[in-house]
Amino acid sequence: MTTSLIIGASKGLGRSLSLALSRINNKIILCSRNISELKKLKAIIEKKSNCKVLIVKIDLNNLNLEKFVNQILKKTKQIDNFLLISGISSISISGPTEEKKIKEIINVNFYSFLKIINLFLKLKINFKNIVMASSVACSRARANNSLYASAKLALEFYLQSIQHYLGDEKIKIQIYRLGYMDTDMTKGQKTLLPKVKTSSVAEKIIKNLDKKFGIIYLPFWWYFIKLLFSNLPWIIFKRMKL
Repeated sequence: MTTSLIIGASKGLGRSLSLALSRINNKIILCSRNISELKKLKAIIEKKSNCKVLIVKIDLNNLNLEKFVNQILKKTKQIDNFLLISGISSISISGPTEEKKIKEIINVNFYSFLKIINLFLKLKINFKNIVMASSVACSRARANNSLYASAKLALEFYLQSIQHYLGDEKIKIQIYRLGYMDTDMTKGQKTLLPKVKTSSVAEKIIKNLDKKFGIIYLPFWWYFIKLLFSNLPWIIFKRMKL
């Protein structure tokens, strides 16, 4: 039996991944703070497939670590695919920020994931794959979205350290630096480049499970944009409003 645990399953990419995984997995555990949406998603999945669906509430900004992990371990002792999809961003944040907002962004995008993974490792829970939804915002420091990008980059670094600690044979860690997607986060937002559907991103992530590659950009063409921005001279880059 293959088991997948998805944090951030109630909407956006997490929801699309849940639906895609239900077609190939025997068991999926859906996690979010929005239980009502998880129940709706569970009903949809169970109607369309034979996949066993379990739901667990989690609030990454106010994480009760022991309670969450104990709830997971009561439901399964095996986690093949651990997908870290949740994220919170504030495009308007630039420069000094209120402490409450700083804590929220760091907790949701980095610190709570670190604590969960650390405890799972202490308990010797074995994973085949850890999949992280990161962002192209990590490619180069800029004024907008700086806290979000900093927290995501910190989690990227931590996961790569875990990869080095565990080795390739025990676990494969896949980090996706994602471009604009058609989600609530980008709703009404004018983007420099086209938004892609979360369903198409989910299918590519599922296809890549069990592969070893570290960091990858989705859609792929964001890699070339990253190269362009990363190599722009500072005298030009500092004048750009991104």
